[in-house]
Amino acid sequence: MLLAFFTFTALLGCKQTELEVQNAGTTTQRVDIPTLTKYFANRINVDVNDIRYDEKTQQFSLRGVDQVNLEKLTRFYLNSITK
Repeated sequence: MLLAFFTFTALLGCKQTELEVQNAGTTTQRVDIPTLTKYFANRINVDVNDIRYDEKTQQFSLRGVDQVNLEKLTRFYLNSITK
């Protein structure tokens, strides 16, 4: 679980990636939740069934602990498919 935390922290800490996504994402794009869940699970190397999405808070969580919100994960995902 620590490995997942550090991996995801590294993703969030990369401001250049976040800026690229903001510049590239001038139009609002929607990605379905199952796609984002699978992407997130693959990025942090956990089973997809360990990831949950809470519609009320719009947070993806790993084993009950919030990790990333819908907006940020969508930007990471869209950035990953444009490269």
